[in-house]
Amino acid sequence: MDNDYATNRIIGQRIRDLRCKMGITQHELALRCDIEPSNMCRIETGRTNLTVNTMRRISTALGVPFCKLTDGIV
Repeated sequence: MDNDYATNRIIGQRIRDLRCKMGITQHELALRCDIEPSNMCRIETGRTNLTVNTMRRISTALGVPFCKLTDGIV
């Protein structure tokens, strides 16, 4: 498995887990981040490369430190 793809999948899974713990939908998180819902789906499944800016927006919307998304993998 490609390392970038594996990293993207891990980060995407962390985002999904945090979102579900908050009890919000993927669509709601996308709106909070000003991201297209279809792009949020790709992010959570690891099918897109995330920019630092996008990860910052997601961590802010989830109310968690940025490092919570990347801790131990980057």
